[in-house]
Amino acid sequence: MRTPLYRTLEVDFLPAELGQKTIKRFNIQADFHFAAHAYVGESVQHPRKCFDNNVSKTLALLDELLVVGVNKFIFSSSCATYGIPRGQPIAEDHPPNPDQTVWRMDMR
Repeated sequence: MRTPLYRTLEVDFLPAELGQKTIKRFNIQADFHFAAHAYVGESVQHPRKCFDNNVSKTLALLDELLVVGVNKFIFSSSCATYGIPRGQPIAEDHPPNPDQTVWRMDMR
């Protein structure tokens, strides 16, 4: 049986020991991080909840990856900064054109 090239895991890495055990158990060598609360309305209504998930828990994950020796991390931020894209896939040089006030403020 071949080991898959990638696995998708949905894990809350708090407490830290759980994160380290999970990373070791699945032999994680790199992380593609997509776990975020992305909706502007939610971040306005529940800013602490969104900050905790998007910032605090991301930092906790990074700490656990580094403790175990994983140094490859790709963070996927919101593509909402592009507004309605000119085409698919969105090119790296696509200009930002956010259609939400919060994103416009972030782009400054």
